[in-house]
Amino acid sequence: MTNLNISNISPLPILARRLLSAPGERWEVSAELMKMVCLTDDMRLYVSNSHQNHIQVMSYQERLDFNAVDYEVVYVRVEEIDRLYRSYSSADNVTQLLANGHGTSDFQKLVVQVITKASELEASDVHLMLEESALEIKYRVHGDLEEAGQLHKTEGSEFLSSIYASMCEASDEFYKPHVSQDARLKKEFVTKCGLFGARVATRPMMTGPLMVLRLLYDNGQKRKLEELGYLAEQILQMRRLIHIKKGIVVVSGVTGSGKSVTLQVLLQELLEHFQYKIHLLTIEDPPEYKIAGANQTELGVDDWALSIKNAVRLDPDVLMVGEMRDFESAQAAFRGALTGHGLWTTLHTQDAISSIQRLLDLGVDSTLVLDPSLVKGFINQSLTRVLCSECKIPYNKGKSGLKPDLQLRVEKFCTPDTVFVKGPGCQKCKGKGVSGRTVIAEVLLPNLEFMRVFSVSKAEAKAYWVHEMGGITKNAHSIRQLNKGLVDPFMVEGDVGPLDEDFMTIGAAKP
Repeated sequence: MTNLNISNISPLPILARRLLSAPGERWEVSAELMKMVCLTDDMRLYVSNSHQNHIQVMSYQERLDFNAVDYEVVYVRVEEIDRLYRSYSSADNVTQLLANGHGTSDFQKLVVQVITKASELEASDVHLMLEESALEIKYRVHGDLEEAGQLHKTEGSEFLSSIYASMCEASDEFYKPHVSQDARLKKEFVTKCGLFGARVATRPMMTGPLMVLRLLYDNGQKRKLEELGYLAEQILQMRRLIHIKKGIVVVSGVTGSGKSVTLQVLLQELLEHFQYKIHLLTIEDPPEYKIAGANQTELGVDDWALSIKNAVRLDPDVLMVGEMRDFESAQAAFRGALTGHGLWTTLHTQDAISSIQRLLDLGVDSTLVLDPSLVKGFINQSLTRVLCSECKIPYNKGKSGLKPDLQLRVEKFCTPDTVFVKGPGCQKCKGKGVSGRTVIAEVLLPNLEFMRVFSVSKAEAKAYWVHEMGGITKNAHSIRQLNKGLVDPFMVEGDVGPLDEDFMTIGAAKP
């Protein structure tokens, strides 16, 4: 017997070939003991960490030892034991079907099971990595990658192939593990998993292919800006942008920063403001979230520039272009706005002011980019995790867990008495210490003087925006949320940036 001492919860296999402790198996256990232990055919004995000294558990281990069974013990939460038995049962004995030569349809069942579990956890992505000995499965939950399980290497390879070849709409007819490919999950499988959509991307690694599924949700509820985490002052500015139908508005952020969700909420409110009496036409690759009342279209075979030119001829009042990614698409978007259409789009940038520089870098004429009568607003956002209200710890009690330099920044730029740090986890947050994510953002509505300053110096423009226009940077927004006890300083610095960012770049005082 080998004891595997793991302080955190160990990853459980999503698919075990067989559960040797299940009813009818050689090492079956009683119904009561099934709540405490589970023996899988990879010879791991999963034991509830609440019952490791229970007389029945110890007796079962003695039984295995007496029969010279070579196994290792992995301590997990009791609910994980239950999940393992339920997964084995709900998978319709997929393992046995595979062993008997059954293929694609059984893998499809397993794919649906894996994605459904990710959906229940509200994961944003599923990572599938074919390593040297196994397919590692991870979920991105609240921004963190969490181990979810593994498949044996042979089955893992077939698992990936089944996703791409039989469950996706893709431009390539065959799955090619040695090249990068993009696809999306077919509607029938998306519906089974309780999603609005799922994008699929692959790329070869040194050990084997990597496949990532981006999960897209639509729970039918209409969200409001207040629910996303924007400050009251920022919401006033954003609603000013919603109440006009002319000009360009850019929503920016890095990959995974929630741009698409914010854009959905903004455009839904725009339609409501105009009582659905306007034509809102979108061009997306593909549509990620449903916008009730909008005509949502896919990019299709055309490129962005051709699609924008075509869309302008379809009598829109407002256009939403999924992304401006090159000179041609940016030029077409600006031409569309010049003809009197409102235009909303996204860019990948770190902050609001960088969006202006990005447009210039794409080759758009500076007389257009720096015209505040044409370019109405820049919204930039990041996401950071929200602390669990039940188990979070006051900063003054938990600061010893932070590095000294971070403690100095918290005590210089925040109000330590109202700051909290991540707690140990509890039943409410399922042991995570966090309960979701919130927006940290910048909303910039440029005026002529700001644009003049920007044409001379980007750094001076940021200082002018903050000191003369009352601009709220992401740094300032972060500190406000820290002072409310909503977020953790270590997480904020990792997700958004250092707490002294404004002090170092524009000499901003404590918010």
